[in-house]
Amino acid sequence: MVAGTTRGGVLDITSGSNDGAGIQAQHASVSWLPAADKHLWFECRVTLADADDIDWMVGLAATDTNVFSTDPAELIVFRGDDGDANIDFQVRNGGTGAQADTTVDTANTTAVRLGFYVSGATTVTPYINGTAYTAVTTNIPTTAMRLTFGCLGGATTATNTLGLDWYRVLQLR
Repeated sequence: MVAGTTRGGVLDITSGSNDGAGIQAQHASVSWLPAADKHLWFECRVTLADADDIDWMVGLAATDTNVFSTDPAELIVFRGDDGDANIDFQVRNGGTGAQADTTVDTANTTAVRLGFYVSGATTVTPYINGTAYTAVTTNIPTTAMRLTFGCLGGATTATNTLGLDWYRVLQLR
């Protein structure tokens, strides 16, 4: 991971050059937990160097040493898989919950704002570039989650980059 050259700074997270090689990170000292009357907001801005040749993830997830191969039991994330440029959204609780295609695709080097709003512990609404998409009302996490991001190389032998421009997580206390 290196600071990008964009004014104001972008964290460039670079994958390995082999399929499935890369990096993941979790912010270990802060966590968030959906709870009644404790609304939660997450938002970030990302870019992908090659949108259909990278596995990537950004959002909140329970502590896990390998978020890509095991999918943490508790998470709320945006992600993408190599082979397509789809932005998928996933909510899991207790290991249950599938990822769903938002029907929005990314484009190479084009910034996209990703966010979600957790209403208490009952509804999670994803947002892409400020537009709300279908809310999720099942499998809302019940375990504390940490900021999670990472990327893995796709099918080609070149490295790829997830640029994390900024993020924010807010929760009523």
